[in-house]
Amino acid sequence: MSTDLNKLVFSLSLVYLVTEATIFRGIAFPLYAYYYLHINILYISVILSLYTLVAMSTYYPSALLSERLGSRNAALISLGLFAISNLTLSLFRGTDFVIASYVFLGMTQSFLQQRVSLLALVSKTKEEQTSAYSAINTVGLTGRVAGSLALIPLYFFESATAFRTGFLALAFIALIPLPFFRHIPNPKSSQRPSLTPSRQVMVYSLVPLLLGFGQGIILTLLQLYFTNLGLNLLRLSLLYAGSGAMGSIGSRFIRRYRQNIAKAYIWASVAFSLSALLLTVNVYLAVLSFLVFSFTRFARAVAGNTLRTETLKVYKQLEKGIGLGAITGDAGDFAGTLSQGYFFNSGDYVLPFVIGGLAFVAGSFLQYIFYQRTVEAKEAGAF
Repeated sequence: MSTDLNKLVFSLSLVYLVTEATIFRGIAFPLYAYYYLHINILYISVILSLYTLVAMSTYYPSALLSERLGSRNAALISLGLFAISNLTLSLFRGTDFVIASYVFLGMTQSFLQQRVSLLALVSKTKEEQTSAYSAINTVGLTGRVAGSLALIPLYFFESATAFRTGFLALAFIALIPLPFFRHIPNPKSSQRPSLTPSRQVMVYSLVPLLLGFGQGIILTLLQLYFTNLGLNLLRLSLLYAGSGAMGSIGSRFIRRYRQNIAKAYIWASVAFSLSALLLTVNVYLAVLSFLVFSFTRFARAVAGNTLRTETLKVYKQLEKGIGLGAITGDAGDFAGTLSQGYFFNSGDYVLPFVIGGLAFVAGSFLQYIFYQRTVEAKEAGAF
């Protein structure tokens, strides 16, 4: 890899390390809101969906701004918003402040999405991009393991103060990557001179819509599903730490197939969907399936990132395509989150995983078809 790409891999690894640690918040907040703020499950899903709605409304403006300021600066903005969001949640209890925190978190996500553009613009080939993203994701998932293990003190010192202390720690670790951003490039891609995405990019946005729905209906309130199966905070912490470790292994493993990344993506997606279905069998198989689910989830994320950015490069609208895809992905996630909240609130802990698994299979095969008709067609001289 080039010197610029090596610097970028190191710096973005720190960003991923910090942002993946927010798994602590993802697991802890629904429990904190349910047991200490006395909010019912359906309303918790509404609050989480608000974050998604805010992200959706700011994805495209952040993409246009990234074209002007550069993707590196977009990532810097995201870290500042991330710190503010967690600081707000840690210092204030009121519902208004909780909502404000998730507004900031949604804005964080919209700017953070452009880190993918930064990686895609600095890497020269899709094989190089896959290797770099695999390395970044592998390191970043260490943050997921750490964030999951941070739940252990809550098991021994469970209180509202302990939860808020964890949120405060997340605010401060957001500052860790900042000094290293001076040493990485700030590229801007050559875009078509328009404010709107092309027709091809708009059609392509159906892919993240399906995948976002599958993710929302499976993952958003999964911790409540596991507590319903009888797992306490200690076991939940260890399970999510194991999930991060398996995800790290999966991210590293998929590099072996960077020469045939499209087919590897399909096989990982099918295995991912099957493991989601097996979550519903019993508590023991659910735990085992969740680890397999995590391995394949992050393996396919690495492969899917390559397929997506290479497809958007062919369309010559990388930042816009990522921004629009993030909007439709979060629209799907929003619908999935509310659906899961509805089903769980009604006592149905099976149908969400069945629907989510099917949505992922459909979205993954559609992703593969677009890749075939753009990148592979271009390489064959037919595009």
